[in-house]
Amino acid sequence: QNMKRLDKLLCNLGLTTRAQVKKFIHKFDVKVDGKKPLSIAKYVKHESVTVADKPLEHVDTLHIMLHKPIGYVCSRKREQDSRIIYDLLPPSFIHRRPPLVSAGRLDKWASGLLILSQDGELVHQLATPKRRSGVSGKVYEVKLHSPLVGNEPKLFASGDLKLRSDTKPCKPAILEVIDPKEKLVRITLFEGRYHQLRRMLATVNNKAVEIKRVSTGPLHLGDLPVGKWRVLTKGELALLGVKEKEEPTTKDSTKKDTPKKKETNNTRDGLDMHGMALDDLIREVKAIKEAPTPIKKPEVSMTSEDREEIEDKYVDEEGEEFEEIEGGMGEEQEGEENDFSDIDFDEDEHFDDLGEDEYMRAKKLPSWQKERPNMFSRKE
Repeated sequence: QNMKRLDKLLCNLGLTTRAQVKKFIHKFDVKVDGKKPLSIAKYVKHESVTVADKPLEHVDTLHIMLHKPIGYVCSRKREQDSRIIYDLLPPSFIHRRPPLVSAGRLDKWASGLLILSQDGELVHQLATPKRRSGVSGKVYEVKLHSPLVGNEPKLFASGDLKLRSDTKPCKPAILEVIDPKEKLVRITLFEGRYHQLRRMLATVNNKAVEIKRVSTGPLHLGDLPVGKWRVLTKGELALLGVKEKEEPTTKDSTKKDTPKKKETNNTRDGLDMHGMALDDLIREVKAIKEAPTPIKKPEVSMTSEDREEIEDKYVDEEGEEFEEIEGGMGEEQEGEENDFSDIDFDEDEHFDDLGEDEYMRAKKLPSWQKERPNMFSRKE
């Protein structure tokens, strides 16, 4: 059974977006089997879904034929106030996923048959026609500006005709005269270059006044009115070599019928939420409980007497090492006395009334605080 998520189904058909799907369901009264859906993630059959009491249309891969009028651009993007071919289609078609794109293009001032499809392989096949692919080329009815000279059909079929600014010649094309008086001809091309038809006529000193595509391979425009479209039939798709593709199935529909596993509770024979056997889990918990706890070493608090003793020892050791250095800067030289007589201690006159601790603290303060030594005076 082919089933899809409700939100994905509506978005792929171009009816809404993922962000607006809930509002769309409420606004347009979307129902599944005649009831309001409880969840947008529910898997449904497209036959059971209705929008505004109407069934969904064109749910399969879409292939359409359009009779393009003059003045419309073959593009998905609109430039300024230009008209695009998607203006001739239902608004949802331009938002479908995979995108609905045209197989080849017709310029703005050409009209006729245009094929649009969601099948990328078919689009490539029609856009690059080759004889071996089963597509026999694209046929155009052209009204010329000037009458033919006479050698044009032979030149077109030779395969030696080169377009201006191109180095590679065009593939052989077929030129048939329909009405000499009306200067109406039929041209069949087996490749697609930029404005190829107009450029080929320019090489023989002529130009196209009107261009209309009447067929693409086995598909013919027929009596389809200008500006109208229709879905390609199964017979037409078979002529193009398109096989019917099955819709992607859900995971539930691809599973084989396997016996259900016996449900187990949290017993010794079952598994926990992480898939671990409960026997192993119980064993690990017991091992953690029986493991000896690490003994923390008590933090030893150092008294001021111990600190002074360590500092004195450090100074003595440094002093001994200092004396052993030969030629060091700290070694006393003969005839020199380090009496520090050249150092001015006038700045200490402000701290005569302070204790030892307050004195050392005030020495490290900035100048603006040194002028107020009484802030560190000892309280009595």
